[in-house]
Amino acid sequence: VVPGSLDFTAVQNYLQPPEQQTDVAHVVRGVIEAEAGAIKHYTEIIDDLKGPTRELYGASTDVWRGFGALHKAAVADGALPGKVKELMALVIGIVHGCDGCIASHARGAAKAGATEEEAAEAIAVSIMMHGGPATVYGARAFSAFTEFAGPSVDS
Repeated sequence: VVPGSLDFTAVQNYLQPPEQQTDVAHVVRGVIEAEAGAIKHYTEIIDDLKGPTRELYGASTDVWRGFGALHKAAVADGALPGKVKELMALVIGIVHGCDGCIASHARGAAKAGATEEEAAEAIAVSIMMHGGPATVYGARAFSAFTEFAGPSVDS
């Protein structure tokens, strides 16, 4: 099984209790566990991006300031709460397969007060809309969210 090539039946089987899973579900579980084991902790991903981001910021300060203002305005509470907007951005990160986006918006959603249940439901929408690849990046996103929603969200 290649990551991102999982079908809906395999995912349904994976979600069953272990004693009710088919052989396919065990393969799916193995792929998801392998993906989770292969990825760094999401705090490390954010830390790894700090240096290159600072360098790029220095080379294009006005653009980064504009992006920062755009980000702040886009995730501010309004008709939709900020946590919903961060979950939307998390889902977009999943669909694009962007670990940096996943890390940033998982942290943002956790800081904004999103719950594990809300994160799981948002991730489920990404799976419905994007299929197999979202099962891989969705698992990563849920791992990132639970990492940031832990005792120290201010990382």
